[in-house]
Amino acid sequence: MKQSEEKIALLIDVDNAPASKIDVILSELAKYGVVNIRRAYGNWKSPKSKGWEAVLHEYAIQPVQQFDYTKGMRWSFCLPKSWMRFA
Repeated sequence: MKQSEEKIALLIDVDNAPASKIDVILSELAKYGVVNIRRAYGNWKSPKSKGWEAVLHEYAIQPVQQFDYTKGMRWSFCLPKSWMRFA
């Protein structure tokens, strides 16, 4: 099977994605192309992000600080539509 040369951006919301599944996620994405952008968004001061801190370097994931500005609202709902691509 020939691997696609599609470029994929992986944007992770660390509050809602378990770090223990990063192998599975990257393996699945590799079927569709090359993951050349890897970013993890979250409040890195929060204890919820500790699991991700352990895997960032190993998987070349760039951490991006996203403060909890409002209570109860996830920052990911504020992403511009131009960042999202639906297959």
